[in-house]
Amino acid sequence: MRKLQSLILVLMCLLAQQMFAEPITNPATGKAYLIAHSSGYLLSLDGTAFKMMSPGASTMQKFEFVPVIGEEGVYNIKEVSSGQYIMSDGYYTPILGGDTADDLAKFKLLPAYNGVDQLGFVTLWAAIILDVVNLFVRNQVAYSILSAVAMVLTIWMVFRMFSKNLSKRRAENAAYMNKVVYPLRQALSRSRDKEHKYFTCPNCRTVCRVPRGKGRIVITCPKCGAEIHGKS
Repeated sequence: MRKLQSLILVLMCLLAQQMFAEPITNPATGKAYLIAHSSGYLLSLDGTAFKMMSPGASTMQKFEFVPVIGEEGVYNIKEVSSGQYIMSDGYYTPILGGDTADDLAKFKLLPAYNGVDQLGFVTLWAAIILDVVNLFVRNQVAYSILSAVAMVLTIWMVFRMFSKNLSKRRAENAAYMNKVVYPLRQALSRSRDKEHKYFTCPNCRTVCRVPRGKGRIVITCPKCGAEIHGKS
């Protein structure tokens, strides 16, 4: 039973890694598509401006995804009936009318569900590690606790993978990256830097870098102006 659980988790991890590494389905070149909103309404035109219309509306348009040369997974979008492309009006509002490369807005396709992000990936690996450790646990109580934790982590990862609440899932992933991943990367980078010493402002938490070997120094925080006393 333990080996079966570990095998299932490993297979899920390989699947998650594949989903994390590969882009979502690419549209076929030269094929026309309807572009649907999550509400079920379809992208349509009102003059040169865009709006959402109910399915079956006579004004809805078909669009073609034209790959941008030299940029993998990036597309220009062409309205089929007019042959014109979607462009930006300069204020991040899409309008129809671009006909030269400099005018065209560029688009990437994103999944309608969250998929496997950095938080989901590390959650699954944590579940696998717990399950592998559990292979060597002989105490029934400890085994049950570790199994339950691994299962909860796996269920949470799967829930986040298929969640359509993208804003909340991305906020969770951003919090993980900002509070765990980026600080660890910064700490690793600083540990490799033998030429400088780093001080953290006690007032605003800004990190200040100074050359080593200057003795006792007073640093003025560039952000809040507070003084930092230390030895370099």
